[in-house]
Amino acid sequence: MSLQFGSVRSVFVVGCSDIWRRWLAGGGWHPENLRKTLIRQVIGRITSFMVTPSLNYRRVDPPFDYWGEFRSSTWSLMLNSHYINDSAILYKNFLEICCTIYHEIRHAEQIYRIAQGLASGQLRDPDASSAKELKLMQGENLSVQSRIAMFEAVIAGQNPLQTNLVASATEIADRLKIPEHVAKHAISHRDYFTNYLNAPRPRWFKRGTVLDEINEWMRASYQGEYKNFDQSVQVKHAGMEAIYRDLPEENDAYGIEDDVREAILQRIGSRAYLNTPRNNIQVFGP
Repeated sequence: MSLQFGSVRSVFVVGCSDIWRRWLAGGGWHPENLRKTLIRQVIGRITSFMVTPSLNYRRVDPPFDYWGEFRSSTWSLMLNSHYINDSAILYKNFLEICCTIYHEIRHAEQIYRIAQGLASGQLRDPDASSAKELKLMQGENLSVQSRIAMFEAVIAGQNPLQTNLVASATEIADRLKIPEHVAKHAISHRDYFTNYLNAPRPRWFKRGTVLDEINEWMRASYQGEYKNFDQSVQVKHAGMEAIYRDLPEENDAYGIEDDVREAILQRIGSRAYLNTPRNNIQVFGP
């Protein structure tokens, strides 16, 4: 299971269509609470293969173009409540919220796949010098013989993460700057990493193999791009936007987002009414 699979995208698109249909209908709920509940439910359905990010909100009013962001350190998705609380939300803005959710959750999957790859020994930490790897022995409850074996492995140029002795949740969490319970989940499901590698390669991947693509994500994450870019802010300058979208993790997330946007438009329809508010019941119904 992965966000890049058409079956998962379809679940999300159906969920978004249902949210749009029920946007004004409380049904015993306060409309804003119903919207947030439905959003949380659909996110849960598409992330059952990994740790579902917690969902939080903060209000940022236009003209600042803020939609949401994934925060790996807290494993949480932040959405702009300005749009969630708007009964007159424009159709195009609803589409942007839906696409933001899928885009940002994809960033969560990228990091989760890196953690799985490190846990399974199929990815090598690009920032691991011998001195750094030897430091992994500190604090571990290991025998003298185990420490000697680890030392010899490092000297021989082998990857200590390929052994169960050092593929700890604490180390993976520290390297990726993620909560330890996420790393533990990735470790417990590390065998599924091979299944992911053998899945069909998405057409938007820039590298020739799935493993090479994940290595690109990992190198980008170590260079700080996940942490130093505000992934939720739309870059308006054409040149800067092109550079931003060319980043490995962004190229992937936008590739998925484009498919999601088109699928939602096909499901809901009404392409001619992108600038029409949801409370126009003549166009969109009650």
